[in-house]
Formats: sequence, structure tokens, C-alpha cells
Amino acid sequence: YQYFQTFTIIAVIYFVLTFTVTRILRFIERRMDMDTYTTGANQMQTEDLKK
Repeated sequence: YQYFQTFTIIAVIYFVLTFTVTRILRFIERRMDMDTYTTGANQMQTEDLKK
């Protein structure tokens, strides 16, 4: 049996999958961040938005 080659291939596949999922979730998290979220409001509503 070739244990080292099998382990290496599985490790590379695991790394690629986890790296890809991490990047996708980080992108989604950045898009959902409330600090960077801007709302359209008129000048009378700015005090309500700051609370």
C-alpha cells in the first residue's frame, strides 16, 4: 500500500475545500456587516439611524 501518497492527496483535497469554504463565508460575512451597510434616508432621519 502507498500510505504517504494517499495521505498527501487527501490532505491537499481537504485544504482546498476548507480554504474555498472559508473564503466564501468570509465574503458573505463582509457583505452582511452592519458597519459597512448604508441605508438611504432623508436628512430628517439621520438622528434615528445613529441610535
